[in-house]
Amino acid sequence: MRELSPMGQYGFCCLLLVAGTACESASHERELTRLALRVDSMAVALTAVVNAVQPGAARQAAPESLTVSTKGASALGRAHAPVTIVEFTDYQCPFCARHATTTLQEIRKAYIDKGLVRYVVRDMPLEQLHPLAVRAAATVRCASAESAGSYWAYHDRLFANQGRIADTTFGAIAQALGLDLDRFTQCVSSGRFMEAVRQDLAAATAAGLSGTPAFVIGRTAVNDSVTGVTIRGAYPFAQFKAAIDAALEPVQVLARE
Repeated sequence: MRELSPMGQYGFCCLLLVAGTACESASHERELTRLALRVDSMAVALTAVVNAVQPGAARQAAPESLTVSTKGASALGRAHAPVTIVEFTDYQCPFCARHATTTLQEIRKAYIDKGLVRYVVRDMPLEQLHPLAVRAAATVRCASAESAGSYWAYHDRLFANQGRIADTTFGAIAQALGLDLDRFTQCVSSGRFMEAVRQDLAAATAAGLSGTPAFVIGRTAVNDSVTGVTIRGAYPFAQFKAAIDAALEPVQVLARE
């Protein structure tokens, strides 16, 4: 092998230095992104902790309004219910699990089962914090390919088993729910819904959402979207009740008239 001249050695070292600097810069950028997401997640988590310890102690500032799409998303409840709630969720987020296993169940009984609320779920997997979140969201969609009921059964079971989420968990849940395991496994392995999950994440980011869970609550529209107030974090049922009742008020006024 021909030995490099002093100038060649200098040039080679410079190339290594530039490459090393570029790699280091990219690494720092990834780390900053990860830390920014962790700060956002911690802020949402702190809100949830305060609410759990002192319900009602932490109140949001004046509610902001957002418009988000509901097109193609899985929904629970009557299609023409007067109020729609859109949740952006992450299946490895502990406060999303808290909401799914507690507050959502209360919303179901008080509003969804009575035909007053349509509940829509969209995905917002923060994979820098939760490495299996994108895959988990895709597997829930694979369950929905069998039936709408399968989506919600899988959604609930996955959150109930969040502490044990692993690649082997997904098939085990499908089997326990009696889904067509061959069809489910093929769907997951093909990555059929991965792009749709990432599109949901992009839409959430474009809307200015940065932590999970996040919600938009407003009047049901006919154009596959909802405009309403936002709730950021795992607030207790009372917070959702206030927002839902406010959105229902025009309906109640018309009914009295």
